[in-house]
Amino acid sequence: GLYNSDLADLGARMDAIRQREGLNDDEYWRIGQGPEDWEELNEQYSQVMDVKFEEALREFGLNDIADLYDKDRKKYDACREKGRRFVFEGIPKLEQLSTLQRQFETEAEICARGGAAVMIGAAMETALLFVCLERRDDALIARGCLPDHERPKSANPENWRLNELTMVAMKAGWLRDFEVSEGTILSRRLLDMMRYLRNLVHPARHLSDALDGDVKFGYTNAQAAYTLLKWHLAESLLDPERVRD
Repeated sequence: GLYNSDLADLGARMDAIRQREGLNDDEYWRIGQGPEDWEELNEQYSQVMDVKFEEALREFGLNDIADLYDKDRKKYDACREKGRRFVFEGIPKLEQLSTLQRQFETEAEICARGGAAVMIGAAMETALLFVCLERRDDALIARGCLPDHERPKSANPENWRLNELTMVAMKAGWLRDFEVSEGTILSRRLLDMMRYLRNLVHPARHLSDALDGDVKFGYTNAQAAYTLLKWHLAESLLDPERVRD
C-alpha cells in the first residue's frame, strides 16, 4: 500500500484484463505469456518497483548495492542468488573453495603490482585443500602412508596446514616432478617457494630473514609454478585411477 499513488491505477487495469480473460484471483500468466496489453502494463509496473527498490536501498545507506542494481543488473542478480543460497540452502564447501581460489588468484595479481606476493600461496593452499576434500578417501590413505613426523594429526583435511596438504598431495601422487631439458623440476621446491611468499605476511619473518629480494620477480616465478601445479592437480581429479607413489 505504500506505493498506491504510483501503482493503484496500473494494478486495477491489470486486474481488469485478468478478469476479461477469465482468470481467477489466484491465477497469473507466466512471464511473457500474457496478453499484449497486460504485458505492457506489467512492464510499467516493474519499472516503478525497480525505482522504488533503488530508492529504498539508498534510504538505508546501501548505495553500493543501489549502484550495482542500477548499473549492472546481471551482476546484482548473481550476487543476490548467491546470498539467497547461502542463507536458505548453504553453499557446498567445494563451491566455496572454488570461488575463494579465484578470488585469491585475482588478489595475488593485484598484490604483485603493489610489490607483494602473499596471496599466491593462499591460492595454492586453497587448490590443495579442494583436491583433498574432493578425493577425501585417497587423501586419508596417503596421510596414513606418511611417516609419523610428516603425518597430519587431524583426520580432517580442513585442519591441515599448507605443508601438510603438500605432503599428502605428494604421497597421493597428485603432484609429480617434471623432467625438462635442464634437469628435473621438483614440485616440492615449487610449493616451498609459494609457501615462503605466503609467509611474508608475517612482519617478524622480514626481520629474521632480512628480506630484500625482488618480490615482483618472485611472484612471477611463483605464478608460473602455481599455474603448472594447479593444472597437475586438475589432472588428478580427471584421472582417479592415478597410482600413488
